[in-house]
Amino acid sequence: MDADRWAALQPLLDQALDLPPAERAAFLAHQPDPEVAADLAALLDAADEVPAILDGPPAWDAHALLDDATAEADDLAGVHVGPYRLVRELGRGGQGRVFLAERDDVGTQVALKLVHGALAAPEVVGRFLTERRVLAGLVHPHIARLLDAGTADLGGLSPTPYLVMEAVEGRSITAHVAETRPPLDERLRLFGQVCEAVAFAHGRLVVHRDLKPSNILVEDGPEGPRVKLLDFGIAKLLSDDAEGLTRTGQSPLTPEYAAPEQVLSGPVTVTTDVYALGVILYELLTDARPYDTSGGLREAVRAVCDEEPARPSTRVPDADRARSLRGDLDAIVLRALAKSPDVRYASVDAFLADLHRHRDGLPVLARRATARYRATKFVRRHALATSVAALVVALGIGTGVREVSLRRSAELARDEAQATAALLTDVFDATSDAVSSEIRRDTLRAVDLLDRAATRLAATPDPDPALQARLTLHLGQIYASLGLEDRAASQYREGVRLLRPLGGAPLADALYLVGINATARGLCTEAEAALTETVEIGRRERLPASATASAHGARGGALACLGRYDEAISDAQAAQRYAATQPGDDGTSLHILSDMLDRGGRRDEAIDAIRQSLALAASLYPEGHQVLTARRLMLGRLLADAGADGAAERVLRTAYETSRARIGPRHGRTLAAQGAVAEALARLGRTAEAEPLARDAVRVAQTLPPADAVARIRALQSLARVRLAAGRPEDAEAPAREAVAFATTLPLWSVTTFPETHRTLAESLRRQGRAAEAEAAEREAEAVEASMTARASR
Repeated sequence: MDADRWAALQPLLDQALDLPPAERAAFLAHQPDPEVAADLAALLDAADEVPAILDGPPAWDAHALLDDATAEADDLAGVHVGPYRLVRELGRGGQGRVFLAERDDVGTQVALKLVHGALAAPEVVGRFLTERRVLAGLVHPHIARLLDAGTADLGGLSPTPYLVMEAVEGRSITAHVAETRPPLDERLRLFGQVCEAVAFAHGRLVVHRDLKPSNILVEDGPEGPRVKLLDFGIAKLLSDDAEGLTRTGQSPLTPEYAAPEQVLSGPVTVTTDVYALGVILYELLTDARPYDTSGGLREAVRAVCDEEPARPSTRVPDADRARSLRGDLDAIVLRALAKSPDVRYASVDAFLADLHRHRDGLPVLARRATARYRATKFVRRHALATSVAALVVALGIGTGVREVSLRRSAELARDEAQATAALLTDVFDATSDAVSSEIRRDTLRAVDLLDRAATRLAATPDPDPALQARLTLHLGQIYASLGLEDRAASQYREGVRLLRPLGGAPLADALYLVGINATARGLCTEAEAALTETVEIGRRERLPASATASAHGARGGALACLGRYDEAISDAQAAQRYAATQPGDDGTSLHILSDMLDRGGRRDEAIDAIRQSLALAASLYPEGHQVLTARRLMLGRLLADAGADGAAERVLRTAYETSRARIGPRHGRTLAAQGAVAEALARLGRTAEAEPLARDAVRVAQTLPPADAVARIRALQSLARVRLAAGRPEDAEAPAREAVAFATTLPLWSVTTFPETHRTLAESLRRQGRAAEAEAAEREAEAVEASMTARASR
């Protein structure tokens, strides 16, 4: 067999060997060249009699090779390769055979990849040496680690090279998705891990060149499924200047995932891997490949080079799923699949960054930035800023908007809403110095808008009291979202005044807002009165079970604030009974019940309740959602209080990592979870891990705006506690004092002014032998408690 013939057969043989034996006949039947099909059939038949058919150089005489190879044993189970004993074959392909193996001295299971001596032609050995060089420099959590390498005498004509890698117990990423049917967010999370691994390799001048689902396994990790990238056997070292493997003209590839330049033997760059990642993402999103490549190699090349793939959103039958893909994700995938490397993302980092922009509601680079597209993204991203401005605009232009909403058709109202959104976008873009892209960073200007709206609303009462009340209550909710609870309270009370003559559900809603606002401000007697009236209206008016559940749950919080825990638990149980009758119960009432049980000293029941709450929420919300993070934080705290520090650390780490992946490292919820993980590690004695994590949380929190002071105080508290656990009270004093200093600047009813900040400082002083100062800090804690108790009774 001549070199050209072997070069044509080699990639097809690789594909055929990767198929289950039952599917090979169909593969051969699809070959357009009968002679090629016949040669492949002969080689496949021979493969059944030898350990493996591996990639060989063009100069090999394939028939002679097969004759010589029959002398090798089929079953290598039990054979020793260096210090490793082969257990069973895991797979075979163009690069060799992979076995599960055990190291004799320690019993560790590994994956061992080898080429038999009789087949170890120089080019094949060269590939193994390349893979060894590549893997030695790639230490990454999502890349299978190289553990060992060497050669072994297996009775062939020359020593057999082998690589030893960590054994990955998993399945291909597409098989995982097909079996578990995860939501879109989870698919994108896993794909993000793949991108991180590939980008890491690119940063070390390595292009994989054969990215495909079978080289990406998903295994179960302590924080959930995670990916591992395998098989750098044909990776290209960009620093090699086209020497070695690239010089032979051989580029084993998988046509379904190969870029046009690969199938046309063009130059391979990082954008080649970008293309393969685009195919994989297409398949993860649609459960289908972008092209039909079942018609043989020639048809596959034509499809890859000439056909334009359909938009992913058109390939899924489910309407909701199609809607989630339409627009940004369509554009992102198609850009990665561009025929020209120059049109694709220039790097995997850029590809991943665009996916993150989509996740965060920002305009993606893959889409043409039209004014309408930017406006839509702005409104979604700045819901708070837009709601403030929309309210001001609605009030500022008089009653015209209200009249329009009453007299115009739905179509005209929709058109006006779109025009208003565009206008608001122009206003915010033109006044970026006045209203920043993160409006919470400039609360003063947001307050100016709200105060203007409140003044205008009070000065121009609407003839419809119900509408006037709705606007007033909405204004209060925006104040509350900025942490301005006192201003919110004024609006809520005004809403109650307007609605009291009307009664019914609207009044119950307004009283509910008064109650939860009063609880948040530590005015628990006022809260109980408002929420009791809410419960009574609900019973009298037979309001929906969901509203009744919310009222009981909120009143339970007010009662717990007053120290009436048995009554609080009773209310929380009533809330749970109502909530359980509703479809789509997300476990909020169970969360409240868990809190009440914990305050009442019934910790085991509290743990059971929060576990149930978390399970319900996990069935409804995507991983990393703030609801899941909050419940894991509570479960972790309860487990820690019960002395189950190991379990607490695992739960809290999941909360931290999923929150960080979804909403980023600068969000208060993420920082709370990060600090909690650090404290859990410290309790386990792993202070060397805990300290950097806690310090990083403080560093990030210090960059946040003043409105996020709570996150900063929590981070400082965690750092102080970690240092106390490490036996370093003198180092704990500084963050503890800083936490106290920040806490005393906040309103008395703020959660961070609970005596915990003073008590942490007292503990650091006591351990340093400074008893008098410690006692003074304890007295400060007691004074805060007394003030809060007095306030609650007002």
